[in-house]
Amino acid sequence: MNLSDEQIKVLDKYNINYKECEDISDLLDILNDEMISHIDDNDEPLPEFLELQKIYDYIYEDNK
Repeated sequence: MNLSDEQIKVLDKYNINYKECEDISDLLDILNDEMISHIDDNDEPLPEFLELQKIYDYIYEDNK
């Protein structure tokens, strides 16, 4: 699994334990769950959601 220092900082910020993930799909599933928790009552993404989405996209692309 390829993770940059920036990605690790964001994962740590949200207490996402990437070290216990068996593969990239596990990590992306966890990220997705965390992203969903940062949507407001009107189904609009909060800033945290957008930050996580950016990291999700980068991790996905870096680990194809």
